[in-house]
Amino acid sequence: MITPQSRPPAVPPTFAIRAASLIPHSEVILLESGHFLPLSEPETIARELLRFFGVSRCPQSHLPAAAD
Repeated sequence: MITPQSRPPAVPPTFAIRAASLIPHSEVILLESGHFLPLSEPETIARELLRFFGVSRCPQSHLPAAAD
């Protein structure tokens, strides 16, 4: 049986940290999720992408604006 704790991460944390160090203004956000993050954590992914790209509100979305 595969539990959330026994699932391998979609991206190894060391790779994510290294990639974030190369992308200006980025940060690493670790989620307890499966391999397909948009399906497992759609609200979190959308909110963080909006925040990263500096969008204060997405007019066609029910998601709240990201906190600054």
